[in-house]
Amino acid sequence: MHTLPTSPQGAPARPARPAHPAPLAPLALLTLLALLAAACADTGAADEEAELFKRDVTAPGATPNAAEGGALFSFSTPLGERILERSRAWEREQVLQKAEFAQPRMCAHNVSEVLERSGLYSYSDYLVPHMISAVKARGGLVFELDTRDKQGALASLNARFGGRLPVGALVNGCLNRDCSGDGGDGHIAILGHTDADGVVWLYHNNWYRPDNERGEWREHMVSREYYYDLGLRRQWMATPWIKVQRDEATGALVDVVGLMPQIDDLDLFTGYFITVSIMPELLAEVADPAAEHLFCPLGAAPDAALGVCVAGEGESAVALGPFSALMSSSCAAAHGAACDERLTFSGEGPGQRDYSVTLPAWPLSVYKALRGDGVCPRGLSLDVDLGRCAQPAAAAESGRDEVFGPFGVDVVARCQRAGGGNACATARWSRGFYLGVR
Repeated sequence: MHTLPTSPQGAPARPARPAHPAPLAPLALLTLLALLAAACADTGAADEEAELFKRDVTAPGATPNAAEGGALFSFSTPLGERILERSRAWEREQVLQKAEFAQPRMCAHNVSEVLERSGLYSYSDYLVPHMISAVKARGGLVFELDTRDKQGALASLNARFGGRLPVGALVNGCLNRDCSGDGGDGHIAILGHTDADGVVWLYHNNWYRPDNERGEWREHMVSREYYYDLGLRRQWMATPWIKVQRDEATGALVDVVGLMPQIDDLDLFTGYFITVSIMPELLAEVADPAAEHLFCPLGAAPDAALGVCVAGEGESAVALGPFSALMSSSCAAAHGAACDERLTFSGEGPGQRDYSVTLPAWPLSVYKALRGDGVCPRGLSLDVDLGRCAQPAAAAESGRDEVFGPFGVDVVARCQRAGGGNACATARWSRGFYLGVR
């Protein structure tokens, strides 16, 4: 099993990386790859998978057709294709940095590396729960699959995107729901392609090896080259995850089979909590109502990647607060009156309660200039236990610990039904109240 630290306190911080990492010179890279070909994943198999992906994957929102790719589970977006390409490239290139990456406790580190190579820098960490919290905090879609039995798994899979998921989504399994625990209690992977037989593949730092089978080498273990020649016990590679079958008439999934119970912390039916996390950058490319999971006042819409509700379009677009104390003071100092504008919104919320709120409204260009490029806007920090951006009481005008949205539609509905009033329609709540309704 993959190992996880028991506490984030002892985890090393991933080193800062440049926005555009400097690549090896083409000739040097080709030479290294040629010399180390014997120690790399099977490139022939990778090429075969690439051809299957090109042939079988369909555009997001397309209706599954039983005669042509009807068994498909993974669907493609431009970002998803880029993540898949980087995942396959890392199969060949991990060996060049094997001392750092082809090691225990590095499942999240490897996924982070692939995401960074795909241009996604906000989710990098050595710890699985920190990565998932970052996806939540940035407005991504995070949901747990029902793995009590096959019918539960089918119901939870069919509930999203017509029983499909975008390539590039993160799949993680943890022995505990919050991913805490001892070594060997969790793992994380990137969702890959679906092949012509309805087999869905995952890319991850695979730990399945002869040690787990009394010394016998079996299919989908780390390669013989990694294990026997290089003495490695981990390898970034693709392994089969599930096999799906659809009803030809309705397109709904009617069967799902776990294909690798040996890799128990990713299997649907071995007792692990399986969570799917879709980053907001992926959601932005998916035309599906399931992506509309964040609440904004009527007349505004969430920009999940920026972590804010936006009203208007083009040059007239405004970002809606409340904002952090640091951003508010920075805005006043740099932009003056542009930060004083306020707009009133009213309507019926998801809890079937009316609301009326007046919110700060900054030009979107001003908000982008002040926000910063971290997981959270400047002045806020990631609360990994909540998966929310937070502001400590010492910095808050209210004198209380606060968490910031946009919040999920379901959470806002509970807030309204709990009597939270107009505050439910804002993007800043006290931490204690959020804990009570989340």
